[in-house]
Amino acid sequence: MKIYTKIFLGVWIMVLVYFTYTGAISKPTEGDSLAYHIPIAKNIAAGRIFEFYGTGNPFRLWFYPAMGETLLAGFIKLGLPLNLFNVSGWLALSGSVYLLGMRKRLGREAAIIIAVAVAMWPSVIRLLPNQTVDIWLAVWFTATLVLWEKKFKNRKDWMWLGVYMGLLVGMKYSGPLFGLILFLVYHREWLKDTGKSKYLWPGLVIIGGFWYGRNWIITGDPFYPGAFLWWRGDITYHLQDWKTWMTIFQHKGGVEVFVSALFSEFLIWPVLLFLPFVRRDRLAITGILCFAAYLVLPSWPVNTVSDLRYTYPAFIPLLLSGWVWIREQRREELMMTAAGLCIVAELTQLDYKPKLFVILILACVYILNFQFSKNTLSS
Repeated sequence: MKIYTKIFLGVWIMVLVYFTYTGAISKPTEGDSLAYHIPIAKNIAAGRIFEFYGTGNPFRLWFYPAMGETLLAGFIKLGLPLNLFNVSGWLALSGSVYLLGMRKRLGREAAIIIAVAVAMWPSVIRLLPNQTVDIWLAVWFTATLVLWEKKFKNRKDWMWLGVYMGLLVGMKYSGPLFGLILFLVYHREWLKDTGKSKYLWPGLVIIGGFWYGRNWIITGDPFYPGAFLWWRGDITYHLQDWKTWMTIFQHKGGVEVFVSALFSEFLIWPVLLFLPFVRRDRLAITGILCFAAYLVLPSWPVNTVSDLRYTYPAFIPLLLSGWVWIREQRREELMMTAAGLCIVAELTQLDYKPKLFVILILACVYILNFQFSKNTLSS
């Protein structure tokens, strides 16, 4: 393993231990988590999936698709610290991005750097101490991409694809939109093998469709409290009255607000939005379509920075496609340098804990160099 890869991996380990430590000793404080993510999870943990009590805005939000809250309910049942919920999602996200890098044949070291680069996006790091579900949505989106990029050979592949897509669809109301984009981009794989591809549907319908069916039974609207097509939802629910594209084009100073938020949450990586002008592989197309989908999702100007977490399904495939393109140009060191500098800038979000960092630095130096020496001797 080359020295720069070990540095990337060492930083990732330090951040993992830091948030595991702080997550284990702290309590949930984030607004949305306390308002509905944790109450929904408690409802599920108590077996009250079909029972709803209360009125007002928090009560309406309890009808959201709840695969993420189902995972959180497992933390509640096991008595695990709830601030480790997104830390575990961060682990899974890093692994799924690494697998996608390997699937694109970028090699082990490049895949590690890409995974760490995604894991260290400011938008991602900011979500680690709370119970929102956007990191987990990115996990299942990326896992689905890994399978779509694979050449399917048997029914087992299609069954797992159905499970991952079901988890994606069941995470939140944007899940079906991102799932539809994946179908549009990768539909040829489905059409090539309609005999085995039918095994996709049970996992997708049962896992993802359950929540929409439940809402349909209880309220007569599968997307309650939102409105979609002929379903009008709750007419007093105004979250959908404003969209991201409206902030850009109709809000005073909207372009400046939006561009500033983009670079705040992703540093240098928003330049990837121009990638489809020079490269149009399926990952780039997937990324730009997911970004277009984000523009029509509900979002108010005051939440522009926070709501950029909805763009993970856009920037992850764009980053992978961009890396492949840069490698083809034999300029991969540019991406490595950019990733490294972004990670250095991102470390400023961590509180300074000198004793913990000293221990972690020494441990990482020992472990990574010992593993490197061991691999060298064995080869």
